[in-house]
Amino acid sequence: MRIGRNDMCPCGSGKKFKKCCLGKTAAGSAAPFGANPARVSLRDEIEKMQNTAALGKQILKELGVFVFFSTASGDSWMLEVSDGDALQLSEGGVKKEVNLEERDDNVEIDWTHRFEIRDKQFLTITYKTDEEELHREYPCQAIHAAMKRIRQRYSSELLDSIHVRDDNTANPAA
Repeated sequence: MRIGRNDMCPCGSGKKFKKCCLGKTAAGSAAPFGANPARVSLRDEIEKMQNTAALGKQILKELGVFVFFSTASGDSWMLEVSDGDALQLSEGGVKKEVNLEERDDNVEIDWTHRFEIRDKQFLTITYKTDEEELHREYPCQAIHAAMKRIRQRYSSELLDSIHVRDDNTANPAA
């Protein structure tokens, strides 16, 4: 996959590639969650999103293969685009416990849900109980658009290679 100089940087900074990571990595070899792992911390992004949700602010942010969003009702989520995994970060403004281990070469996440956008509504399915819940107030159109941009930004081979399965558990590890 080739990243153009004027494309958005795959590290998720929101800057153009030429103004961000072009000098730090060869074009086309940027890592899916950031060209510089020391610069981007998922734990920090999760905490920012939880704080935003606690304030009742609506925001949607793309970071590599992840989509983060919060709602006015105080819910926040982290979504992984390639496999449809979701992690609820907060509910009603209250932070949820997040099981996440970041290393230099990988990230291990204990995903709590799967997600789908079905009939223009956000659907979550818990891994523990297979309970389904529709979230009517979630920004489905913006989430769908972010997922589409991420799938265009990264090759399907790269997206498929992101997940490493842990055969001992029901949910996948990223």
